[in-house]
Amino acid sequence: MKGDKIRPIEMKETDAPDPEAFSPSGSATDGASRRSVLFLIWALVLIVLAVMLRSISAFLAASGPKEKVRYPVPMPERFPFKGAEFWLDRDDQGLFAFLDRCPHLGCKPVYYPDRKEYVCPCHGSRFSEGGIYESGPARKSMQRILVRRGRDDELMVDLRENVSESYRVGV
Repeated sequence: MKGDKIRPIEMKETDAPDPEAFSPSGSATDGASRRSVLFLIWALVLIVLAVMLRSISAFLAASGPKEKVRYPVPMPERFPFKGAEFWLDRDDQGLFAFLDRCPHLGCKPVYYPDRKEYVCPCHGSRFSEGGIYESGPARKSMQRILVRRGRDDELMVDLRENVSESYRVGV
């Protein structure tokens, strides 16, 4: 290895790189594919933003001003309201409301007035009047929601505010 000499390599003209291969005019197809990739990235960003804005606007609409709805109230009675139904009922202690949704998987229980019970059609959970859990896979009662008296003795139900099973509004 000590005796090895470093020798320069002689290059021939045919070994040199082609200058046309590196010219800007040769990269026109690369620019088109870059533009396509950038377009796709921006399109995805805009789609994600649109989905986020829709979710935010739905949340803000749900937390907006409350609407007054007037119904006669035979007991118990199901009230459909903007896609979220609830039951309004009364007992000796007063009025109460609960969501029309089984706590197991969110199915809508069917009320049987002759038996005075609610039965979930999905998995058979049973609830007594007032949505109190009796049997089945649900393992808990239907969710109670806030009812209160407003001016002129009107009832106001807040679908977003949960209350305990003992909560009642005086009759």
